[in-house]
Formats: sequence, structure tokens, C-alpha cells
Amino acid sequence: MSSETVSVDGVHVVGSVNGWDTSATPLAKEGTTDIYSATIQLNSGWQEYKFLNGNAWGTEESAGYPCAPSNGNRFVYINDSGIDVALVSVPFSGCNPESTSFSVTLNVDMSSETVSADGLRIAGWLNGWNTDNLSVPTVNGTIYSATLRFPTPSDYPITFEYKFLNGSDWETPSATCSTVDATNRKITLSNSNITVNDIFNGCTTQMWNGSANSNWANTANWSLFTIPVSSSDKIGVPNGLTNYPTIASGTSLTAEGITIESGSSLIADGTATVSGNVTYNRNINFVSGNLKEWYLMSSPVVGQDYNDGYVTANDIAANGTNRGIATYTTTSNSWAYHQGAASATFTAGRGYSVKRQTNTGTVFLKGILNTSNSGVDFVLDNTGNGLNLLGNPYTSSISSATLLGNAALSKTQTMWIYNQTSGTNGGYAVSTLGDNFILAPGQGFFVKANTAGGTVNFAEANQSHNADTFQKITNTEIKVQISANGLQNYAKVYYLDHSTTSFDVGYEGEVFGGSTDSFSIYTQLLTDNIEKKYQVQSLPDSDYENMVIPVGVKAAAGKEITFSADALYLPADIKVFLEDRLTNTFTPLDETNSEYKVTLTETLNGV
Repeated sequence: MSSETVSVDGVHVVGSVNGWDTSATPLAKEGTTDIYSATIQLNSGWQEYKFLNGNAWGTEESAGYPCAPSNGNRFVYINDSGIDVALVSVPFSGCNPESTSFSVTLNVDMSSETVSADGLRIAGWLNGWNTDNLSVPTVNGTIYSATLRFPTPSDYPITFEYKFLNGSDWETPSATCSTVDATNRKITLSNSNITVNDIFNGCTTQMWNGSANSNWANTANWSLFTIPVSSSDKIGVPNGLTNYPTIASGTSLTAEGITIESGSSLIADGTATVSGNVTYNRNINFVSGNLKEWYLMSSPVVGQDYNDGYVTANDIAANGTNRGIATYTTTSNSWAYHQGAASATFTAGRGYSVKRQTNTGTVFLKGILNTSNSGVDFVLDNTGNGLNLLGNPYTSSISSATLLGNAALSKTQTMWIYNQTSGTNGGYAVSTLGDNFILAPGQGFFVKANTAGGTVNFAEANQSHNADTFQKITNTEIKVQISANGLQNYAKVYYLDHSTTSFDVGYEGEVFGGSTDSFSIYTQLLTDNIEKKYQVQSLPDSDYENMVIPVGVKAAAGKEITFSADALYLPADIKVFLEDRLTNTFTPLDETNSEYKVTLTETLNGV
């Protein structure tokens, strides 16, 4: 009562807690503080109340949303645990800070409804099913929201039944929904700050939070502590979590829809089956320019068509009749752009190059999960340069080392991944079998077929949840980098126990041959050198000082090029020098902030 002049009649509480008797329950001042309190014996369930600065009507407080949303009445839920509960202190006619009590936000999707001029309301246990006094005040597009703040502690579980009204019309959610009991919505919340996403006349979207582990069947991993089991349920898997869901082998799940946000993942393990559409959202950046910010992508679900409607919905780029979805043609080393008015379907295991039109945003892929025990097969094209654009067909990460172990890739055991920050308009980074790069859901990449061709199998067992796209490297290595006018590129040398100074399949990665980058750096083999250009080379983990590595550069005349290097896990007595054979100079590159600059007087394209 610190902001009030306390009435000579004292401070009282009135409500269902005392039969709405204004003078029945006085509050006592706590010592020298401005806090007034009372201890009341209550049965379990919901109660409504408000405070009076006096003992009669006309002296009541005037608090409102979010702590007194029903005609200025506050709500409190007493659960059946039998444990005494101390309510948090609240200011007279005001709300306590959000972090000090229990809050819940109820969202309802009205996209399939015509909203009444009288607006939306909530009725349920918390307000005695009163249809007039609990409005849904916040609107964001077709989503209507009500945030309620209760005075109980943030970890004090609450349960309630409720429904929404569109004007005077009650909704009728299906009894098949996991969060509907007969005809009413019923939820239990064990922690504060939970958002409940309902659909008017439909189910609640069940949100995965992974609080306990990755077990789909553990109620502790779901925001409403209810496992989605109904064919009417909608399910959401957000990103930024520690644990992502795995549906155990032998489980048969049917859901109306599952939405997986960019950066998250879902595994259907072993013989698990999932019926119903799954939507995977992938965020990609936009940069102006026809050659910039293309992304190699794949569909982690089966059945997504792409046509004019899809192009518009996903803000896909357009240039004349060409659309910003392209497949790679191995025979001619060229791109085939999707054409306006045409229609096609994303193929499992195939990679696509995708670009947005106007801004950074989401590209969605909707279909059914790949759950075949035999995995996903993709037949390689061995014509032309043999390069094939593939992509991860799962809603989870996969290991590149396992994939590159396919017999059809035995000659190179290498993949190339597009890096938007490399070179002039982006470039290709090499990943060898030894790197064990982790491919994210929807990640596209190039591989090179053996001369005889063959089939690549994306094994179902090669799935994992991975918080990072990149693996931490602990190999002994040198990474030599060049930069000029904001452009950059690099070449790597690994030192491994089993490597040689000649070609080691799966451990040497050539510069990508499917494009013509005007700015690059590479190395060549020390033994049996046939002048192939390697972005990744592996050498023996010994005799460092006697290995001189040929380094080549491709760059235009007039550029000032800066060389630098990162040397990791090299023996302490080993130094790294860059030799410029034209100027006959040696520059140490293993020292902190060391670099070598040179301005080119002629175009370079060699060692």
C-alpha cells in the first residue's frame, strides 16, 4: 500500500474466497512495511478476488490486465498438493513484475474464422465460465492473445479448463485433440511464461521444449506436459534448444502437422513411422545481385511442389522467366533454372540452388518424412565432369564421413559446400572424409561420381541431433588465407598419421571444378604432382621441416593480396614460412598477427 493512504477502516480482500463479503477478511500490516496480508484456508480450485482500501464497495482497487483481467478481479489457483502457498505481493490497483509470479499467454489462431465485431473472450474454470468478463485484447494479424498473470510462484502448477467465444458463439474443439477433455480445453502448466497456441475450433499446437532429454514419449519434454497422440494434433519444434526429439523405433505417430523451425531437428528412429505433413522452415539471407547469396538446399521431406504459388509464398527470386530455384546439369556443367508457370516436385536426395527475391526470410518445405529403413537412394550421373548436386533428405543432421563411405564415391571421398562469404560472389569449401563435416537438415552439397557411376545411399541410421553445422577440428593443420578488397579464400593442410605426400583418397580435396572463381588459393602434391589444385591436402604427421608445399594463387593484376595463416597443434619448435620465389623473400606466418602483402603486377594463375 506504499502508494496509498490507508483507510481508517483498514485493508480488506473480497471475492469468492469469502462469499464476496466486503468486511469479512481484513488484512494486517506486516511490521513497519507497507505490506498488508492475511492467511485464508481455501479449497483447491480457482478463486476470484480483489482488494479494498476500506470495507465497502466503492473502495475497491482498479487493477487490470494482465493480473486482474476479469472486471478488475484477480485470479488465484490452489492446486490439490496440500502444500501451503504464499502469494507474491502485488501493488494496490497494479500488477507485480512478470518475473515474480506465474504468467501464461493464451494465443488463438483465427485465420479460418470471421471475427465478431464483439471480439473474442475466454470462459472457463478461472472465471466461473462467465462469458462476458474476460476479453482477448491483443491482435497480431490473425493471432489473438491474452496474457494472464497469477500471484502464485512461478513453479506452482496450475490446471484449468476453458474455451474461446467468437462474440457469443462458443468454439467446439474436437475431443480427439490431446488437450481437449470432452468438449473443453484442459491444460496443466507446471512452469511460468508458457505460451499456449490454440486454433479456434481446432487443437492446441503442442510445443516441444526438450527439458529432460530427446525422448518424444517423455511428458516432461512438452510445454503442456502432454504427449501429442491425436491425429488432430499440431506440433511445433522450435530452435535454440539443448535436446531435440527422437521418435523411438516401433512408434507409429499420426499428427495433423509438425512444424520444425530452422536450426532444429527431428529423428524418426528405426522402424518409427510418421503420418501427416511435416513442414521444415529454413532461414536464408538476401543480398542484392543476381550472383550473390545463393544457397544449396535440399528438401528434408517428400512431396513439396514448386510452382508460381510456391515462388510467391517464399519470396523466391525472379529474373525474366527464370526463377531462383535451379538444378545442376552434370553433362554440361550448367544450371537449369525453374521457369515461370512451370511446376515440379523436389526430389529426395537432390540438391537445389535457391535465392530469395527481396529480403532475408524463411523458405518452407512441406511433405512427409523419409522413414524408410533402407534409406534414400540417389543415382549419380557419371557424364561430363561427374559432379552431382545432392542434399540431406532428413530433418536431422547427417555425417559426411558416413555418406562419403559410399562405394560410388570411392575415388575422391570429397564433397564441396557453398560458402557465401568466400571469393567474389561466394565459393566452394572442400570437405574430405577425414573432416567429417556435419550436414544440417536441408543442406545441399556437391560430390564427384566414380567413372562407373553408381548409387549413393543416405542411410537412415546416419542421423543425429547436432547443435552445430561444423565439427570442432583437433587435427594438426595449417590454414593459409588470402584476402583482397573484402574478398577472401583459403587452403588447408592437415598433418595425419596415415597420410602420405602423394594422393590419399578421402583426404585430398580438389578446388571445385564446377565454377570459375577469379580469386583462389590452393596447394599441390609433394609427390606425383600432376598439377591438380587442392583446397585441402593431407600430409604425414612427422618430418614437418622437410616438406615444402607448393602454393598457387589465382588473382587479377593490380590487386594487393594479403597472406596470413592459422597453425593449429603444430609442435612448438616448428615454424611456418611463406616463400615468395619472385622476390626471394621468406615471411613467418605462424607468429601472432603476422602477414605478407604483395601487389600483383600481372595476373596470377599458378604456383
